[in-house]
Amino acid sequence: FELAWGFLCRTKASVLKALSVLSDLILMLEERSLNVPN
Repeated sequence: FELAWGFLCRTKASVLKALSVLSDLILMLEERSLNVPN
């Protein structure tokens, strides 16, 4: 059970890190699209 719990915690941490990276990328893309005149 402890092994599964540790695996869950690591997976949760990696997912949270990926989500934060994705949100940063989305913010950068939104700023870039705003800066480009349409």
